[in-house]
Amino acid sequence: MRPEARCSVRRIGPAGAARDPGEARVVAVRVPEPGAADLSEAERVVVGGAGLLGGPDGGAAAFAALSEVARALGAAVGGTRAAAEAGLVAPERRVGATGVRVSPELHIAVGVSGAPRYLAGTGDPAHVVAVDRDPGSPMMAAADLGLVTDAPGLLAALARMLRDEAAPGTAADAVGDG
Repeated sequence: MRPEARCSVRRIGPAGAARDPGEARVVAVRVPEPGAADLSEAERVVVGGAGLLGGPDGGAAAFAALSEVARALGAAVGGTRAAAEAGLVAPERRVGATGVRVSPELHIAVGVSGAPRYLAGTGDPAHVVAVDRDPGSPMMAAADLGLVTDAPGLLAALARMLRDEAAPGTAADAVGDG
């Protein structure tokens, strides 16, 4: 049995805090960079795999586009063993049984074949989207939605669309009340 604590309790708050909750206001909202968000706790994860490697830059452009898409989705970025070994993601961002174990609400696997060690570290996500050239890959079999296409090309197009939509003077800004 624990002895009764003999201490006093005082409520304190930050200096300058609003006394009435109605007086509170949002000062800033900070969205973590996709490469800095905690993968193991993320609700949304976008993971790049070997299907993004290659090209004259070894996959750097594809992973830059992957990060842009992840940022727009508020998702954390991870990579497979191949992506980590290629230096496209930090080793601590490697997803799988021998890396970070994830269990997000949304898991988007881009250029990921779905090797058993990878799938063993992905928990039981509510929604899985796979993008790869191989319709028969284990990742496609595990997906709720599978897109059979050139993954680097799709990422580049999505990143371009997101940049265009965010640019001033685009169609999204032209919509008015009239």
